[in-house]
Amino acid sequence: MQGHATIGNLAAGYGTLAACVDIVALDLLGGLTDEGKIVIDTSSKDDQLDRTLRDDLIVEAIEAYLRHVDKADQGVSISVMRYLHGNRGLGTSAASVSAALTLINHLLKRPLSERELLPIAMDVLPEGVIQPHAHRLAASLYGGVQCMSNVVSGDSLRIRADLGLHLTVLCVQEPKSVSVDYPLPEIDVSTASKQLGYLAGLILGLERNHLPLIKDSLIDLWVEDTYKFEQPHFDALKSLAMDGGALGCSISGNGPSMWALSQNSFIAEEIALAWKRHVTSHDAPATVHMSGLNLGGAIVC
Repeated sequence: MQGHATIGNLAAGYGTLAACVDIVALDLLGGLTDEGKIVIDTSSKDDQLDRTLRDDLIVEAIEAYLRHVDKADQGVSISVMRYLHGNRGLGTSAASVSAALTLINHLLKRPLSERELLPIAMDVLPEGVIQPHAHRLAASLYGGVQCMSNVVSGDSLRIRADLGLHLTVLCVQEPKSVSVDYPLPEIDVSTASKQLGYLAGLILGLERNHLPLIKDSLIDLWVEDTYKFEQPHFDALKSLAMDGGALGCSISGNGPSMWALSQNSFIAEEIALAWKRHVTSHDAPATVHMSGLNLGGAIVC
């Protein structure tokens, strides 16, 4: 079972839009036992990975699922291999919860549909400003670009996006300094109206594969200015991306990781090379990936 990273916000849609990418956040291997408890064993190739919180989330997700299907006394053994640092804006918590729910549902012969897993996931990850986890959970579970049409009910819509679109993703290794619940600035009616216009334009542009409209709509008037300071090289990296032909570039979620969206893999790869040169020359602890959209979400391998 693989859980994948997600890009949050997509510039125009804070707490609304998220995209699942082909970057594996964790692998899960599990089985049912007769012990009546959940046992978890975690490893990684990086001793600096913070594993405690996300391991707890895996356990919480499985416990919530078992309660939901009236099998609270079912034993489960889980082995976890982690690849990404948490709290970097790439949805590792959502990946952990989504992968855990998909795995236990598979082990129990899928008594629940994918759509029935999202409300359980949202109960495990409820916190945050305007529930920003919901869109990431939908993207982690279902794949592709997801729009949370109703956070309260857990309704999510897949936005059709051309498979030629690719993302360049900067995965930051150092922890962020600002907490997830750092208050965002008040947004006035005029700014909110403009931001909603960009969100509508981005959704329409993605649905119609209208590249100029996508580019004109990948604008964040609200979150970017607050969280871009988490990434010291933000302005330089964004300039490299836009000069390299990206459709848009911004912070992922609350940062400090970044993304750039391109119309094809060739442009995305060139941006990746430019970003790699920049972080290497500045001794910035980060890795750079080039990825297409992951349409499968949490998948059983």
